[in-house]
Amino acid sequence: MVIDAIDELKYETRQVLLTILTEFGPKLPSFVKIFLTGRPEKDIYDCLTELSSYELSPTNENNLIDVQIVVKQRLKELWNIETFELPAAALVAMDLIVSKSEGLLIFVKVVFSSYNLLNMVLMKL
Repeated sequence: MVIDAIDELKYETRQVLLTILTEFGPKLPSFVKIFLTGRPEKDIYDCLTELSSYELSPTNENNLIDVQIVVKQRLKELWNIETFELPAAALVAMDLIVSKSEGLLIFVKVVFSSYNLLNMVLMKL
């Protein structure tokens, strides 16, 4: 079962769902897994710590490596770089984007989308 963006539910609705999960979750058969996403709001975190869970943090080193791979590829496409290694300026850009992303790929998408949009506007001037 997948429950996405639990933090975006109204507080009262979220409390009902969290109560159901904590009350009935442990009674489910072991083959039933629940995948829950959302920002780590205090009420969500406090409620779910009672359950057997795994927290995937965006700042986890493996996640940051994935973000770095995506940024590197996008920079190579953007600047038509065909070599394996990035030039110094691209490395600085990559490090800056990855560190500012805090592990969120949506940030990377917005950065490159904004760049592409700005580039299109400037070309029409």
